[in-house]
Amino acid sequence: MPYLESVEQADDFAQSARDMMRKLGVPANPTNFTVWYAYFAGMRADLTEAIDTLIGEQAKFTAERNEELYARYFTFDTHGMEITAATDQIQLTVSDVLENLEDAQSDASSYADSLAAVSGQLSEGANAAQVRSLVYGILSETHQMVQKGKLLEARLEDSSGRIDGLKQQIVDISRAATTDALTNIANRTYFDLRLRETVASAQDTGHPVSVVLTDIDNFKHFNDKFGRRIGDEVLKIVAHTLEEGLKERDTPARFGGEEFAIILPKTRLDDAIATADRLCRTLSKKRIVNRTSGESFGSVTLSFGVAQYHPGEALDTLVLRAEEALLLAKRNGRNTVVSEDDLESIAANANEPETSISTL
Repeated sequence: MPYLESVEQADDFAQSARDMMRKLGVPANPTNFTVWYAYFAGMRADLTEAIDTLIGEQAKFTAERNEELYARYFTFDTHGMEITAATDQIQLTVSDVLENLEDAQSDASSYADSLAAVSGQLSEGANAAQVRSLVYGILSETHQMVQKGKLLEARLEDSSGRIDGLKQQIVDISRAATTDALTNIANRTYFDLRLRETVASAQDTGHPVSVVLTDIDNFKHFNDKFGRRIGDEVLKIVAHTLEEGLKERDTPARFGGEEFAIILPKTRLDDAIATADRLCRTLSKKRIVNRTSGESFGSVTLSFGVAQYHPGEALDTLVLRAEEALLLAKRNGRNTVVSEDDLESIAANANEPETSISTL
């Protein structure tokens, strides 16, 4: 992030952000403002690159797209701060435990010294009055030790409970940071992280990696006709179907809006196409029905774009190639699978009815 030499410079960034949101018709809420202020201030190179690419493609900056940008580039940072805070609390709690144990060790040492002193005095031949005094004294110290032991046990139990709670909080925060709240599968943030990890591993092992992008056909029309609530149920059904139809090593994620993405480790392009074909057929056969009323909302179809990682290329290039294949699938009838191998032939024969697209 560049050094801000003056308040005036920060005001300029803020004014540019407000002007841009007004020009694009984007609501000036805190999350949208964060995205555009960061863009004009040059706070994040990856965000700047993403927005410049969208501007170059003349993409429409809707409120939904801005929410996606915020979720992708800022949500994980927010959760990261929450995780750091929880970790700090664990460290403080552990420090309290160690301090309590040190106090207990000191008390035990003092008690041992007292026992040794009493033993020495008794061995020297104390009279009855002295013995009674010694016994009363050691009983009093023993009682205090028992009470301190109980207090220590309660403190340790409380600390253990706090640590367990904080550990669960970290798990919950981490899950929230990487899980789409509606569909309960991975979100765009986790997709980006997982893709980097998968490709890094592939570079070491030489295994192939493929990516599939898929988008629900005519989803806006479906939402407009049946309502947002039914649309949300469709998103859940699609997510569940993708998850059920993949191997455990594969990663389905909600990429944004009605678009989903799949990472296929150890998968060549032909096998990725076969996987996409199978998912395409499975989803096209599903009928959306209201369980209560029996009302049918018809079927939902998806279009798919498939690409394989080329060693050494940028990950954005891989995803962009899959996105281009997806766009061609949309233009060529939907309910279709298009791979990167189809791109050149389709472009060369754009006006011909027959292409190498795999169509249901």
